[in-house]
Amino acid sequence: MHRTLRLLLTALAGVFLSLSLVITSAPSASAAPGSSSEIRTVGGTQTVCIQASGRYNNVFTQQCWIDRHLGYWSFTKVGGYWRITHKYSGKRLDSNAAGSVYLHAPNTGNYQLWVVQDRGNGQYRLLNRGTGRCLNNGYWLGRVTTQPCSTSKDQLYRI
Repeated sequence: MHRTLRLLLTALAGVFLSLSLVITSAPSASAAPGSSSEIRTVGGTQTVCIQASGRYNNVFTQQCWIDRHLGYWSFTKVGGYWRITHKYSGKRLDSNAAGSVYLHAPNTGNYQLWVVQDRGNGQYRLLNRGTGRCLNNGYWLGRVTTQPCSTSKDQLYRI
């Protein structure tokens, strides 16, 4: 009886140890972007940042060192989505069915909700909940849009 109890307790201890190792070593879900993150492009010959002008509500790519304050964003988790707020203007990254991307006053609509998809190697894709399309970097020094999601580097970012 004692031997059986000892074997059972040893087996249970092994199970608990295994579970604790699995729990502590499990990879975290998508890493949370920082409160003052830059959204940097991956493709192209030079790294550029997604920036915005709060005055005109334009969202565009530009070399990261130019008007650097225009390229800082905060990410707020809302359920399984993120609200991306332009730090300089306080307006949110927004989109519409036509593929336009712009800044807009904060609201609770789906066009201001984004899925941050981990694509590996520190790269992310931003999918708009309202349109089902992905943020496209406007090539180089261009206007940012949403396009059907693809494997294009024009839709990959470091945050």
